[in-house]
Amino acid sequence: RVAAIKQHVNSNYDIDVFKHLIKRAAELTGVEINKETRHSLNVIADHIRSCTFLIGDGVIPSNEGRGYVLRRIIRRAIRHGYLLGVRGTFFYKLVDDVIKVMEDAAQYLDTTAKKEFIAKILRLEEEQFARTIERGINLLNTEIDTLREQGKNTIPGEVAFTLLDTYGFPLDLTIDICKEKGLEVDVAGFEAKMEEQRKLAKANSKFSVNYGEVIKTDLVTEYDFYNNNSLEATATVTAIYQGDKLVDSVSSGDEAVIITNISPFYGESGGQVGDTGTIKSEQLIFDVTDTQKYALALGHHGKVAAGEVKVGDQVELVVDAQRRKAVVLHHSVTHLLHAAVRQVLGEHVHQKGSLNTFGVSRFDISHPEAISLTQMLEIERLVNDHIRANHPVEIKEMSMDEAKALGAQALFTEKYGDRVRVVMMSEWSIELCGGLHVASTGEIGLFKLLSDSGISAGVRRLEYVAGDLAVQYMQRDAILLRELSELAAKPKAELASAITANQARVKDLEKYINSMKEELALQKVDALLVNSEVVGEANLVFVKLDDLDVKSLKTIAFELANRVKEKGIFVLANVNKEGAGNLLVSIKGLTDKFNAGTMVRELATKLGGKGGGKADQAMGSFNDYDHLVEELAKLKEEVKAQL
Repeated sequence: RVAAIKQHVNSNYDIDVFKHLIKRAAELTGVEINKETRHSLNVIADHIRSCTFLIGDGVIPSNEGRGYVLRRIIRRAIRHGYLLGVRGTFFYKLVDDVIKVMEDAAQYLDTTAKKEFIAKILRLEEEQFARTIERGINLLNTEIDTLREQGKNTIPGEVAFTLLDTYGFPLDLTIDICKEKGLEVDVAGFEAKMEEQRKLAKANSKFSVNYGEVIKTDLVTEYDFYNNNSLEATATVTAIYQGDKLVDSVSSGDEAVIITNISPFYGESGGQVGDTGTIKSEQLIFDVTDTQKYALALGHHGKVAAGEVKVGDQVELVVDAQRRKAVVLHHSVTHLLHAAVRQVLGEHVHQKGSLNTFGVSRFDISHPEAISLTQMLEIERLVNDHIRANHPVEIKEMSMDEAKALGAQALFTEKYGDRVRVVMMSEWSIELCGGLHVASTGEIGLFKLLSDSGISAGVRRLEYVAGDLAVQYMQRDAILLRELSELAAKPKAELASAITANQARVKDLEKYINSMKEELALQKVDALLVNSEVVGEANLVFVKLDDLDVKSLKTIAFELANRVKEKGIFVLANVNKEGAGNLLVSIKGLTDKFNAGTMVRELATKLGGKGGGKADQAMGSFNDYDHLVEELAKLKEEVKAQL
């Protein structure tokens, strides 16, 4: 607005920055700037500016939080491109223009250095949404046509919900398209279906009760994970919950959440899973399967294995030490992994989430493409180098400004107070973190990176193991490699070339087998034609075959049609070696009287199967082998009666 005033224009979209972006948007979409196109061009210009700086600041498109806001902005811009007639990608090509016209801001925010990464994220999102929008619009148009035939003008909420839930087609786009066509959307019905889904998700969730709302806010559990390494404590039971009910006691077989005034257990947070273990007394054995934080209280989830427990009882809490150690190792190595991926893949990489358990753990990062094997190996090497360096793990509490000055990495989705906890593993890894950690990196022992996969546009998931589990995985791989070497009768170093050679031989054998199958199938054609029945000008072949595959059936049908002069109906039924029944109906020169799709569907239904296809050729399956010959004969007589 200040720029509009200084440049003496009436609209924000007439200032120099937007004029250039609008002009480029028009060029990329292939339209002229006029009254009909101006609104869509304005939206595209405004949204590319927002998207460029949001992604440059570390936000990645997702289905929740700020990532979902970004995704909606991107998709709205793409939608307006679609309205202008664009059917390919275009939006990402405007990133260069944003950085050029806003050069000072881009350099200040370090956006220029991330130009290629920003463009990649937008291109991936465009490609993904292009598939969604095409499919969604086709489905929506079909529904609109049906409604208009019925004289209705409102899209049911259930239809809008299905478009979103099944096909990923956003509600706002459904509303926009319907508005353009003079229709309304039953938004209330849509919201009702969304609420129904939320309730279903809640019922199927890890905890069907939202204990964060149920547990009383005045309950307090004292704990000091950071300064007290004890895995045991004596405490008093202050509350017991069964479902959403506060109860006085529970006994053998009951599932419950027990809250105590003191606890050595760690409650799940910051990507680190909650502790497991035992709560016991002379009258009780309670197996703790998870620990969660609820305001100032710790909820110990589990089941009474024996005895009973009442509010006010004194109990002993014992953490599963071996599991805790494994979890702490995996949580600690995540810091080194984060530093390694940023060094190997680039400074654009940020943590998007993690789950640190006692087994295979995962680490989600912002990155637009698959990680190569060379990069995976380099990441793994760097992490293990810093493990062997045995850096002391320093933990300090400081202000947020001090942490930023140190260059500490923070997670977008976490909320931090004025004082933060900084974990340092040498100058190489400095992060804000509230979890439990090893005293020195050498305690981790070993790190093994297992896999990389894409979980959404611009987000990769790394899976890994550490400590004893990493040793077990490497031993497992060594055993597997040795077994493969023995099976192939080749040294380990020659396994890859031996497998490649075997694959080539298998392909050659498959080609030979397929050619033999085709030859055998063709040999059957002569016998079938000799034994065929001629009614008028039509050759009729209704036959049961054995041990053929679908390709051979098609070959026989094709050759039969080629060899008869003018007209023919061929009904082939086959039971293959696996016991599966296949049907094929082929019609030549008689589709004005008979329909192959109808014939195969009716025959398959009588034999406990299903089928369908075109008028001249159709296929099906069947399960009732006992009545096959009988039904083929009946069908043949019906056909003869109509000829």
